[in-house]
Amino acid sequence: MGGALIMLVGDKSECAVDIKIENNFDGWVFGTYLLWVRGIPIGDDYDNSVDLKGCWNWMRDFVTYPENRYEPDLYDMDKRQVYLRLATSVLPNENPSGFAKEVYEDTTSRFHIDHIGMSSFNRYILLLVKDEKGMERLVWRESYGDIQDVYLSAGQLESVFAEAVRLLEDTMVSAGDKV
Repeated sequence: MGGALIMLVGDKSECAVDIKIENNFDGWVFGTYLLWVRGIPIGDDYDNSVDLKGCWNWMRDFVTYPENRYEPDLYDMDKRQVYLRLATSVLPNENPSGFAKEVYEDTTSRFHIDHIGMSSFNRYILLLVKDEKGMERLVWRESYGDIQDVYLSAGQLESVFAEAVRLLEDTMVSAGDKV
C-alpha cells in the first residue's frame, strides 16, 4: 500500500474517529486509531500497528447490535461513582480486594466500549452510559490517572461509528473481510 490513508470522521471538538491506515498485508489492515471527544484524544497515537479490521468490526457491531446503556440515575451520578459501579465491579485489576460487586446485569457488554479501539485503547477503560432520552456520557480513565467524562448528544457516538464503518468498508472488504 503506497502512503498512509488518513480518515477523520466527525469533528474533533465534538466527537470523531481519527484513523490512519499504515499497512494492508495478507488480509490484515494496520494503522492508528483515536477517538476524539470534546477536543480530547483517547487512544495511543504512537501505536501504528492497531488491528483496524478489528476496530471496524467492533464499530460495526456497536452500531448493528446496540446495547441498553440506560440504568436509572446512572447518567447523573458523579463520574467517580459511575466508574466504581461499572469498572471496579467487573475488572480484577481495578478491584484487587474484591470489595465491589456487579450492580447491573451484563455490565461489561452493556457499558464497556474500550475493545473498539483494540490495542490503541490498552491503557484505557472507556464506559458509555445513556439517560432515558438517549443522551450519551463517556466516562474513562487512562492507566491510573484521573477519571474523566464528557457529555454527548443522543446517538452522537453511534453516528460517528456508523459513518466510519461505511467509509472503511471497501478497504476492509478488499483486504479480505467477509461481510
